[in-house]
Amino acid sequence: MSVPKLEYEQASIVLVGGFNPQIFQPPWFAKHGLLGSSEADNAKIGVIHPEIVAFTADWCSLNVTQERFVAHTLREDCYPRLRDLVKGTFTLLRHTPIRQMGLNREIHYSMPSNEAYHNVGHKLAPKEPWAGVLKEPGMQTVAMQGQRPDDYKGLILVRVEPSRRKEVKDGVFVQINDHYEAKNQEAGEGCDELIDVLSRSWDISLERSKKMAEKLLEIQ
Repeated sequence: MSVPKLEYEQASIVLVGGFNPQIFQPPWFAKHGLLGSSEADNAKIGVIHPEIVAFTADWCSLNVTQERFVAHTLREDCYPRLRDLVKGTFTLLRHTPIRQMGLNREIHYSMPSNEAYHNVGHKLAPKEPWAGVLKEPGMQTVAMQGQRPDDYKGLILVRVEPSRRKEVKDGVFVQINDHYEAKNQEAGEGCDELIDVLSRSWDISLERSKKMAEKLLEIQ
């Protein structure tokens, strides 16, 4: 039996708090052994400004504003490196005030047939309530929020919608935002707490996210 095929994915770590963007430039990461020298030297700079820094290195991209730090990679084999990059950064900058953290995974699947593609919408967004309201209704986005399955403070957000990637035929996009909040948000303490959560939970979060996506699409 044909099953959905994973075509494209990425993972990101998002921190919310107070940051000094100008710190987060490629040479700083190289100086502290968080990026290789050649990776830093060849990084493509998007912008360097007191209020925002953005660049792309060989395997990851960073975008930092005064309120948000975002690191992401398109390479599954580099998911451990992404965790280590963020962990190493905020072990050095452990007094950074961080309040929230998102461990995010985004996956694009191609469904085995057009019928299977439409069945995802029928399952997650039944059409019966829309009878007499819309002609030929179709699912655009379904978003659900649930409680965490552990003792951490936060929640889990899941979004499912048609894939916008043209190369993914009969594509379905699944995004999982594994959201954590610091219990103690005093300067520095929230950082230590959430980086510890990152160390303990990154692999668990990635595995759980993929299983959630597979269950929604009924991948055995």
